[in-house]
Amino acid sequence: MASASSLNRARQTGARLQFIRACWSDDDYYERVVASGRYLKLCEALRWAEDSDEEAWTRMKREILKQQRREVAQRAAEGAIQSKARA
Repeated sequence: MASASSLNRARQTGARLQFIRACWSDDDYYERVVASGRYLKLCEALRWAEDSDEEAWTRMKREILKQQRREVAQRAAEGAIQSKARA
């Protein structure tokens, strides 16, 4: 029900978030980041990835709900037309 672009964005943001979380969980990588002084950049990247992922899922859910509302409205309109035709 969601558009291909929304599905693709949700997949991409999910993969990006998973990658950054894996970096965060990798003790060796984490220690190198801290030692190089890039800890805050890693924190910001993680926050950005989480926000982007949440935004992508929200967009996809909105599209699905919008499509469902259209379908309900269309069925209601078709039912009203059929009721008038019978009368």
